[in-house]
Amino acid sequence: MKAKQKCGLARPRVDLETARQFVRNLTQVLKLPPGLIYQMRVDPDGAITLMLNPDPEGVWDTEKLAKDAKAANDKLKAMGGITVQSSGFGQYNLLHQPPSIHLKLKKETCGVLSKSA
Repeated sequence: MKAKQKCGLARPRVDLETARQFVRNLTQVLKLPPGLIYQMRVDPDGAITLMLNPDPEGVWDTEKLAKDAKAANDKLKAMGGITVQSSGFGQYNLLHQPPSIHLKLKKETCGVLSKSA
C-alpha cells in the first residue's frame, strides 16, 4: 500500500532559546526599533508575552505590533518555520501595567502515515 502524507499545524515546543530566536526574526521582519521589546516571557501554554517600551516615534503600539506580527507569517515561516497562530493583548494591558502582547505560535508539520496491508 502507498504511504499517505498528512500535513497539519502543531504548537511548537517553545523553550527560551526558541522564543528568543522567534523574537529576533520578528524584530528583523518588522524592522522594529531597538529597545521596543524590553522583556519576553514564555508562558506555560507555550505562548510568549512581549512587554513593550513606549515608541518615541509613536509608530509602534501593542495593537499595531500584534496585527503586523500575524501578517508577517510568510516571512517568519521562511526564517524558521514558526509563525503566529493568534495575537492579542497581554494581561499587563488589563492591569494598567506596561503594554504587552501575547502571541500563540504554530509550526506547520508534515508526517508520513503508513498504511498496513
